[in-house]
Amino acid sequence: MNIVQLIHQANSSGVTLFCKSGKLGFRLNKGCTFPPELKQSIADNKQAIIEFLTAYESSPSLALKPITPVDRNTDKFPLSFAQQRLWFIDSLQGSTPEYNMPMVFELSGTISLTSIQRAFREIIARHEVLRTVYEEHDGEAYQKIKTISEVEFAIQQKDISELEQVAVAFADDVLQYKTLDEKANQLAHYLRAEHGIGPDSLVGVCADRSLEMVIAVLGILKAGGAYVPLDPSYPRSRLEYMIADASLSVVVSHGETAEALASFTKTQVRLDGFALGEPHLCDAYPRTRPQEVGVSASHLAYVIYTSGSTGQPKGVMIEHKAIVNYQNHITHSYNISYTDCVLQFSNTSFDIFIEEFFGALCHGARLEIRNEDCMLGLAQFTQFCDEKGVTIASLPTAFWAQQLTEEVVIEETTLRMVIVGGEELTHSTVKRHYMQMPQSTILVNTYGPTEATITATTYVTSAADLVNEVIPIGKPNKNNQLYILNAQLELCSEHHIGELYIGGDGLARGYLNKPELTQKVFINNPYYDPHKQIGSRVIYRTGDLVKYSESGCIEFLGRKDSQVKIRGYRLELAEVESHLIGLEEVESALVLTENQPHGPQLIAFIKLADAKISVDGIREKLKAVMPNYMLPQYLEVVTEWPLNANGKIDKAELLAYGCNVELGQTFLFNGRVANSISEYFFKF
Repeated sequence: MNIVQLIHQANSSGVTLFCKSGKLGFRLNKGCTFPPELKQSIADNKQAIIEFLTAYESSPSLALKPITPVDRNTDKFPLSFAQQRLWFIDSLQGSTPEYNMPMVFELSGTISLTSIQRAFREIIARHEVLRTVYEEHDGEAYQKIKTISEVEFAIQQKDISELEQVAVAFADDVLQYKTLDEKANQLAHYLRAEHGIGPDSLVGVCADRSLEMVIAVLGILKAGGAYVPLDPSYPRSRLEYMIADASLSVVVSHGETAEALASFTKTQVRLDGFALGEPHLCDAYPRTRPQEVGVSASHLAYVIYTSGSTGQPKGVMIEHKAIVNYQNHITHSYNISYTDCVLQFSNTSFDIFIEEFFGALCHGARLEIRNEDCMLGLAQFTQFCDEKGVTIASLPTAFWAQQLTEEVVIEETTLRMVIVGGEELTHSTVKRHYMQMPQSTILVNTYGPTEATITATTYVTSAADLVNEVIPIGKPNKNNQLYILNAQLELCSEHHIGELYIGGDGLARGYLNKPELTQKVFINNPYYDPHKQIGSRVIYRTGDLVKYSESGCIEFLGRKDSQVKIRGYRLELAEVESHLIGLEEVESALVLTENQPHGPQLIAFIKLADAKISVDGIREKLKAVMPNYMLPQYLEVVTEWPLNANGKIDKAELLAYGCNVELGQTFLFNGRVANSISEYFFKF
């Protein structure tokens, strides 16, 4: 309900609105009944429900002498103004420093109008006050390249000397561009001829870090299909769900995947040894690029499964045009060339894999697949990068923050750019980066859900950011539009918090086999103009709270719901809770996060059905149904839930007590429970 609707409803209901102690109050006129909707809108708000208070009085016959404004000490609202028409004085008073003078003067220029409704429409219409962030549309890129498989690393345009350049390296093994291209072509021909793979066909990839992993992804795309990453470290039950949900009939695999795919009875194409020339069934197929594949920009390139609130993961469908658009963005933003070496840090189940994969191969650079030793600390990480000549690394924010906790100063390194994303980048991490890394190593902060194809915004940090308490997530990537909207889908002002919505060429098609969920979060864009050739008919509701900074960048402020990112993976706390409650040993559960120096940690609070049950047994059962990144770092037992004054579980008290308890121990709460635990728990 906006302010105009509130005033109309109040007037028509016989309710007088008044302001007292900074809160919007009400008085019921004699003989009138109070409408429950209005009571909910007014009385249940803990804070003032309006941020702009307009006092509008019309006195047409009143003649005034020159008046000197008097400070009334009305500092209860961020900004207020009073007006008298004809011979009038606009008095502006504010208690919030975020309303700077240019903004106040612009707002002042809009209020001398004939009605409150017109005044508010004018304010809302002002682009200087209420903004949508657009990035230029580069349509030419789509005329040249429509699908990621057409990129072919531009192999057909390279001379033979460049084709002999190393494309991928892992440990002591390498693949040149020419060999990689030929191996991927052979796999593509096999998949098309033997399994009918074509546009929108889904093919699983279950492989550990290897040269064959790269061949698998590229070969599926060259065949016209879309790949579905299946992390072999996931529990078998989760993999079984993903395989069934995607209706996979073919899985390309490599390495220790026997346990992960034990129940998969359809075709499994093993690539072990294929990269290094060992005999393989694909050897019988042509090394040339498949022709007439029939893939368009709107066909699927991959489906990545992310955490879902129902207890099961959901498949995010990404089309070719979204990846091509993203590559267009990093070409302009990161300046990758054939002289670069890009670190392949992530596995295939994390969409940063795509940035690393095509970021290197589409620009003639080398892709260096990491080993496990580089994870041991900052010194080991930079040593690995220096030995391999790595110049660009895309890392989970939490990983980089953890590396920087070491008391190590790196005087010199081959790294010219560290790109972080997945969690909020803190001021302390930026400070440590510029204290411990050379000034030549740029730190780039990125933001973006899987549904917007890898990242949606980019911000290049500098030592100047050390004065900022909040590090911005930046401005939109190419061909993206960002909207900051309130609950009524109205544009928020540049100084106010709203939910971030994303539109543009990077949007996913939706969720696989989940049309209702797709319609819920991929909504029609209320600001789409069909007469313009830019913009997006659909926008994605991120659930993230943001606002504009003074510099025009966007600042991330938190989540609206229970979705968080742990070590770069986005997950629903409700999904973890669902798995816990699904155990017969657990009566009820609540999962919270606690920010720690190396990133947010999951803390699961459980009430047991039987006090004799071992916590270790519960932990083992969770490992059987959940991937490692979803496992709570702390599992705490409560005998009774602490409740706040409203009868809800007191999360702050849980964290205050729980974080001081050793892992696996039990702690007690003896507060009185007025109603059943489940009744209160499910109010969240």
